[in-house]
Amino acid sequence: MKNKKDKVKCPICNVGFLEDVVSDYNTFVKDGIREIRVIVKNLKREKCFHCNEEFLSQEALDRIQVEKYKKLDLLTPEKLKSIREKLDRTQEEMSDLLGVGKKSYFRWENGLSIQNKSIDRYIRLVAENPENVFLLKKLHRKETIYNKEKLAEYFDTIRRIDVDEKDKVPIGQVGYKVEIRDGLKEKVQEVIKKYLEENKNE
Repeated sequence: MKNKKDKVKCPICNVGFLEDVVSDYNTFVKDGIREIRVIVKNLKREKCFHCNEEFLSQEALDRIQVEKYKKLDLLTPEKLKSIREKLDRTQEEMSDLLGVGKKSYFRWENGLSIQNKSIDRYIRLVAENPENVFLLKKLHRKETIYNKEKLAEYFDTIRRIDVDEKDKVPIGQVGYKVEIRDGLKEKVQEVIKKYLEENKNE
């Protein structure tokens, strides 16, 4: 038991003193749109009994975070880092491999946010079978090609199709204002059909 002179004054109310407390701690974690209650057993923290404010040490925060991952059955930041290092990837390379934003992956691995269950399963599949890594790399290369070359060429072809002479509305705006003429529809459908046929085996 601390003497009063050894106690720390509460920085919130500046009246009470901080006391050590060990008891179950309730918090919540988001799972999609739901909030799920998480109970951390016998969590040590400090509390001011004058204003009821509680203060958590880094050790307590770490315990809470671990319990949140357990409750959702998700990979912890440490496990994410371990998987990435096992695959010999940087954070940037890992985000490219998974097809997610670099900032998102950085936040997951650094515990700043929690990944959803879908991406968690995705990462587990990558970790379990190295062949999945090669498949993802192949898909990533394809997406890069599509984005930079084929899709650019495809949409450029669409843009070159004659606009509706009657309404003078560019093809990209037609859907908001008028119906597309049957002849114009046929031209667009021909381009789409050609594109799909050329890339169906890739």
